[in-house]
Amino acid sequence: MASPEIRKELQRIEALAQDGGLEAARAEVGRLLQVHPRQPLLTNAAGKLALVAGERDTALALVTRAVALAPGAPGLRLSLAEVYAGIGQFDRAAHELERTVSMVPNAVVAWERLGALALRRRDLPRAEQVGVRLTQLAPRRASGVRLLARVALRRQNLTLARSLLERWRIAEPKSAEPRSLLGELASCARDFELADAHLRAALELSPGSPEVRIRWAEHLGRIGEFDAAHAIFSELAEAAPTVGARMANLGISCMWMGDVDGAVDSLARAVELEPGDAAHRWNYSHALLQVGRLAEGFAQMERRVDLFRRPSWWSARWQGEALAPGTPLVLDTAQGLGDALQFVRFAQGAMARGARPIVRTHPRLLPLLRSCDGVFEAIPSDAPVPDNARRASLLSLPHVLRCHTPADLGGMVPYLHAEPERVERLKARLAGHARRLTVGIVWQGNPKYAADHLRSPPLRHYLPLADIPGVQLVCLQKFHGLDQLAQAPPGIDLLSAELDVDTAFLDTAAAMRCLDLVLTSDTSTAHLAGALGAPTWVVLPFAPDWRWPRVGETTPWYPTMRLFRQNSSRDWPGVFANVHRALRALVESRGVPAC
Repeated sequence: MASPEIRKELQRIEALAQDGGLEAARAEVGRLLQVHPRQPLLTNAAGKLALVAGERDTALALVTRAVALAPGAPGLRLSLAEVYAGIGQFDRAAHELERTVSMVPNAVVAWERLGALALRRRDLPRAEQVGVRLTQLAPRRASGVRLLARVALRRQNLTLARSLLERWRIAEPKSAEPRSLLGELASCARDFELADAHLRAALELSPGSPEVRIRWAEHLGRIGEFDAAHAIFSELAEAAPTVGARMANLGISCMWMGDVDGAVDSLARAVELEPGDAAHRWNYSHALLQVGRLAEGFAQMERRVDLFRRPSWWSARWQGEALAPGTPLVLDTAQGLGDALQFVRFAQGAMARGARPIVRTHPRLLPLLRSCDGVFEAIPSDAPVPDNARRASLLSLPHVLRCHTPADLGGMVPYLHAEPERVERLKARLAGHARRLTVGIVWQGNPKYAADHLRSPPLRHYLPLADIPGVQLVCLQKFHGLDQLAQAPPGIDLLSAELDVDTAFLDTAAAMRCLDLVLTSDTSTAHLAGALGAPTWVVLPFAPDWRWPRVGETTPWYPTMRLFRQNSSRDWPGVFANVHRALRALVESRGVPAC
């Protein structure tokens, strides 16, 4: 397909490009193409250099032409797959790789790239198949074990992942990658000391490896060392500004730092570079929503189905059009409890367009969501869907209903309601605190949430509030973090032990209607209090979730809510000093006696 002279020239041009002479290398290839215009390897080289230069359309045209000139050359199809992946067309890249391994079943490099791409597309079954195939084809190479280990990590099969990674580490003791993946595994499991040891060892083995440095920066982000993480991601993005994943990491670290405009710009660039990567769009939607660009943010959020698995009914989903009055509309809540409580408000808008909204949700939420304005019925998430029902995702409603302004969010509050009988019972239960300002406290979120250690302040930070004259702390905490009550003074009312014994959330909702204030961390309880329209203060970490604005004390989602945020990472003492001052001022403004 190419003479020895041309192959030698291509080697020289590749070395020139690697040494930083990209434009000179492109000029050399162009000169050779004038002499050999139908030479596929030269055409392919020109396309790959165009991709490095960020000229994606040119790259695709040239490499496609190279394949057309030599359709039976598997190496050229590998290049075409590389270009497709580089421009974010992952399905086409996978197609070309599948064709390559069908043409050359023993092509180890093609199988390795196919496995890496399957992981990126989140096609774990195919990635696992490729991993097994690689262990058969090349048992002395670590690529099969590496791929199977990554599949196990994605599936949260931590025991298998650790075993495979240790096997890989022993097989290649001088390789940094298994060490860095063991560090990532330990970091995700919040064994931060072990993670630090593994990642530092990996950095010693390969200090210049971008992959190792990325995992180190991700670990720094998990422990709240945002400045150091952002510095690494910035340097890596500057070195490869046309790599979408690098720009996405930069955008995420900008969000950590509070540079929301920088986050929007970097994530927009990541989406532009790799439009087929749903994770980039998911993170981009969060950045847009956090800066208040609701229309764009909710539109981008629709692509989450490519990240979390597209439902079979998605193509026929309801998209906001008027419906015949009483049309059943099943609204699925695919995310966590907090998301369901936050987004169920939009059922009112669906009802206004003719729907009879039926929310399909976690069983714990059923009784509570049946109290929601606009909800006709709530059914378990595994319940069958009525035959004549339309379908939609609850998280899609603000997009299809065109909720684009802050008033569209908070104007529906309150939309959840406590049962009057439970409210009266809890009023009687709390009557002994009538002369004090009652503050319901919640400190611990779900520990399974990846960043819970950053968002959930220990109970000890709340306890000095009990010393403010006229304040009565009332415990609303359920399930997690109750062991911390061992350090609590006897004056706290442990009401939570009496709540929701028969039905989840209903007593807690009623108690919130009886208290003067709810003080909570970023948990589903915060959304419950906000949805009820109860006076609520929320304490936030330095890098909060997308739904909380980065500046100011208010949120358009919940008009009765006040936000208290860290001024630096992990600074809970500073947050609670502000809460202490504000609570003392509230007591004084209410004229509560110091009893």
